[in-house]
Parts: sequence; C-alpha cells; structure tokens
Amino acid sequence: YQRRVRGAGGKLAPGQASNMWPTGTEFELFLYASPDDEFSLSNSSLIHAFAGLKMGEWYDGPEKNGARTYQAHIPATPDLQNNGSLYFHIVAVRDQAEINPLHPDYKYTPVLCVDTTA
Repeated sequence: YQRRVRGAGGKLAPGQASNMWPTGTEFELFLYASPDDEFSLSNSSLIHAFAGLKMGEWYDGPEKNGARTYQAHIPATPDLQNNGSLYFHIVAVRDQAEINPLHPDYKYTPVLCVDTTA
C-alpha cells in the first residue's frame, strides 16, 4: 500500500505522526459510504456518527480501550452488484463543527486528507 497525506493546498505533509488537535479536544467522527473515491457530501450517504469523543482519551468507550465498533446493513446497489466500487470516508470534526459548506454556520478550515491506495 502507498499512504499519502495531504494538507491544505494539496501539499504532502511530513511523514511524522501527530494528533490533529490537542489532547482533550472534543470531536465527532462521521462514517460515509460513496461510489466515488473522492469525498463529497452530495455523493455520500451518512452511515453513522460517533459523538462525544475526546482526542487522546485512550481508555474510554464500551471496552475502556478507546475503540468503537458499529455494524450496519448496506444494500448493494445495481452498480455495486456489477463489479462497482464502494468507498468509505471518515470525517473527523471538532465537536459540533459544521461540515456542510452550504450551511450558514460553516467556517472553512484547512483539510487534511489521508488515503490508502493499492
């Protein structure tokens, strides 16, 4: 696999790992499914939202290990049944931040995209 990390403006980010926000920052994770490899709210379906998460809280959650699980039934579209693709996009935002650019409360912030390709 090749891992590419791109920051604002599409520039490659350094190879070091670091948290996106300071420890204790409240955030939410949204899981979307889409037939497209590039994320867009207009072409994606929200599968699940994890709310009330905190950056660096490694001992919370049901198993007290920081992990979350979720099961969902996702119907196979005709395109998927004919060898189409299905992509999952995970969006992390600070607690209650608006991700829809058409919403009046939306505030643009630089986006960090991490993807893995075969």
